[in-house]
Amino acid sequence: MTTENRNATGVSASRKRRTYFAIFFPILLLIAASHSVVAASQNYNVSLSTAETSIDSAGRTVVIMLTRGDLPGTLTLALNGSPDGQVGGGEWALVVS
Repeated sequence: MTTENRNATGVSASRKRRTYFAIFFPILLLIAASHSVVAASQNYNVSLSTAETSIDSAGRTVVIMLTRGDLPGTLTLALNGSPDGQVGGGEWALVVS
């Protein structure tokens, strides 16, 4: 004989937990789905002009260009170069104004 913990209405505690789970789990899934963020890809038309170059204190070649079109502003490239002229990495920043 098994004994179950029953409340005043005669419903077992395990059945009550299953009922709560069956009610609240789908609600939690709906809430989570409604707050999910999906990144959409976007194409932009940009033209570059007025390139200026310099060498910074770290020895990197810095290129600054004006951007026009969908994203007007300034593009800055800081390129790590090797003695033979190859680019081995760097950083970039686009400031849209």
